[in-house]
Amino acid sequence: MYKRIELHNHTIASDGKFAPEELAQYLHDHGIPSASLADHNTTAGYARFAKTCADLQMETMQGMEVTTWYGHLLAQGISGYFEWEDFRKNNADLLLQRIHKDGGLCGPAHPCSIPYPFSNGMAWTMQIHDWHLVDFLEIVNNAHPLYPDNQRALYLWKAKVLEGYHIQPVSGMDLHKPENMAGWYTTWIDAEEGKTLSKQFHDAIRYGKVQVTNGPVLDFDNDSLFHCSVQNPDRSTYLLTIETAHEKKQELMRPEGIVLPKLQEPAVICVYDLSEEEEYPRIITACFDRQDPMK
Repeated sequence: MYKRIELHNHTIASDGKFAPEELAQYLHDHGIPSASLADHNTTAGYARFAKTCADLQMETMQGMEVTTWYGHLLAQGISGYFEWEDFRKNNADLLLQRIHKDGGLCGPAHPCSIPYPFSNGMAWTMQIHDWHLVDFLEIVNNAHPLYPDNQRALYLWKAKVLEGYHIQPVSGMDLHKPENMAGWYTTWIDAEEGKTLSKQFHDAIRYGKVQVTNGPVLDFDNDSLFHCSVQNPDRSTYLLTIETAHEKKQELMRPEGIVLPKLQEPAVICVYDLSEEEEYPRIITACFDRQDPMK
């Protein structure tokens, strides 16, 4: 069953306005059941955040946003603080490998932000030699505009998927203070209850069960990867596009769902709301072989 998870949140341990306990309460009050704390270059607030989340019966996992002059990197599902100061601008692979060695997953945050001199260090300019080391890409950061920042991030992610890299899309609230979150994009994972949130997130990334949406969620049939419908449709008319490295198809969504053609290669799926003028997709996900993941 798909559920919401928020991966990009901050407290007074770095540059947020929330105490760790206040952040947990704020997320709980806004109906968010699962979250990571990803303060800048520190995990100092996590113990307090996790305790309050447990008291509120919320799920949580430990994260950190490695923050450099050459981009920000989200590390999720880590065991604790790790050294990052010896990163190399011309070889981010060493930092990615260190996070994996710790058992974590990682990916650039807001990778296509407007760069220097307007926002120093926000755009990802560190060199990645092996993109197989990237687990996810923040394709929507709600603190940044859809155009051009997030649109460029979406295009970067699509290009990497169609090149054959098993990289999942995620969104981030980048929450530092109370906000009006109406219409924000959120991340949903197909999670198996009874596991830790870190394990659920690892599995969702590994088996391609992640969606980014600002409303509806695609429901994939348990018996077939390629039969899908929209959960809780809001009577909008949806157009589904499926794109591989060799072709792009589109089809109107029907109430009973649609059966997509059997795919022999990775594909990007986007769902558009035809009742809106906005050209940005409502749902973004990718199809990989769930039984035989690429990595």
